[in-house]
Amino acid sequence: MKEADYELVLDVMHKHREEGVSLLALARETGQRLPDLQKFMRAHRKCFVMVDATKYKLNPAPPINGNVGSVRFRLRSEAAKKRQQTIGMWVAITVAITSVFYAINNML
Repeated sequence: MKEADYELVLDVMHKHREEGVSLLALARETGQRLPDLQKFMRAHRKCFVMVDATKYKLNPAPPINGNVGSVRFRLRSEAAKKRQQTIGMWVAITVAITSVFYAINNML
């Protein structure tokens, strides 16, 4: 999900923070697909807790404490960490390819 998409999800979750919101209602209000929302909620279990079989709300326990700002911070830091790992992987691949070409060039 993109940042704009999860901002919509967080806004809806904030409106219904006391009682929670069902995934179907969340899909209707945000325009997201149900499987995408399920995947998003499962991927961020520290941010959201399941109230009923299909109803979620913001995690009232630490480190979230039911605070939307804490959820935003956590989601942004996870996205930044993932982006850093991707950049690191591409740097490692580039170094490996460059080293191979350098070694081949020295052999000739």
